[in-house]
Amino acid sequence: MTGSDEFGVIELASTLVSIPSITGHEGDLAAFLARWLTAAGLRVTRRDAAPGRPNVRAVWTPPGSGADEPIELLFHAHMDTVAAFGQPDAFRPRTADGALWGRGAVDQKGGLAAAAAALGMAARGGKVPRRPVGLAAVIDEESEHRGSMALVADGLKARRGIVTEPSGLRVVIGCKGTMPFRVRVHGRAAHAARPWLGENAVEHAMALAQRILKLPCALVELPAAYAARPRLEKSRIGGTFNLGLIQGGVAYNIVPDQCELWFDRRTVPGETQEGILQQVRALIAATPDLRAEVDIARPDWHWDRIQQRGLKPTLVPADSGLAAYEISNHAASGAESRHNLTYWRYGDYAGIGPGALRPVQRFLRRRPAGLPARHRDGRRHRPA
Repeated sequence: MTGSDEFGVIELASTLVSIPSITGHEGDLAAFLARWLTAAGLRVTRRDAAPGRPNVRAVWTPPGSGADEPIELLFHAHMDTVAAFGQPDAFRPRTADGALWGRGAVDQKGGLAAAAAALGMAARGGKVPRRPVGLAAVIDEESEHRGSMALVADGLKARRGIVTEPSGLRVVIGCKGTMPFRVRVHGRAAHAARPWLGENAVEHAMALAQRILKLPCALVELPAAYAARPRLEKSRIGGTFNLGLIQGGVAYNIVPDQCELWFDRRTVPGETQEGILQQVRALIAATPDLRAEVDIARPDWHWDRIQQRGLKPTLVPADSGLAAYEISNHAASGAESRHNLTYWRYGDYAGIGPGALRPVQRFLRRRPAGLPARHRDGRRHRPA
């Protein structure tokens, strides 16, 4: 992060970081953003996606444009962040090492600030767009995605979209889906002095987990139009399993009567929740005397709609004019093109945003003092 803040992006991003907007508590940020966008001369609406939790939509419109006219280009960003989890001064933005630091600086207030500043600068500059250009700032992306689903329910129409999630300013042409599921294994309790009187649910779960992790995952080949792009990271992408949480037993000297395995199954186009559930159920049914069941579950998912739908994988069509334009321009400038399947769907869409998540992995591996074992977050935003 060098030079002056000519377009006010760093200042705006810093202000956004300073307003806590942990998932479920996005209201203060939504109010500020609505005021800022209105002052910039944009047509702004706020509408609750959940009680007391509004999405903010802003549109830069040509004269005579009606409220129902489809948006030609929509920028998508989310306002919510994960919790601070003990991060010191999480909501006091600061610049260090050429970066802006603070909770949400990368995920995802850097992209939100960049999109808002671009629209605001265009509107203040007195230019007139030929067609509407908009910004949708949504709630709840870090949990149940109520904000993005509310956009669809409200009938929002956009011909083209750019998802401003952090990508290191590399073009994102897709995203894996996620299918979180829980396997509950049953046993029979007994005292550890006479374990043969019980049935150890943890031991059964360990054996089942190994079999689940060996289930095949689909592979998707990228269209030749993308695979031929310079410096693309991968020519194909596959689904994955992660066993992230095991919960079982009540004491070391009691045979556990129950054990739960929590998996995060990342999916690619062509894979379905029901198909994966059938795979796991077939394993359970094929194991003699095993008592277990599987369901779609995530510790923070309580909304029936997200549990039924999940987060589906998507891949931008090879004939996407917007993605091809972004990729060709970034390849020409030396930036990397990247494949990383996305959650969002528009008529013609792609993803690109400031900030990179790779420094997070290095940060997590260092295990900085003072931060809890889970959710250490050193995400940072590098404005262009």
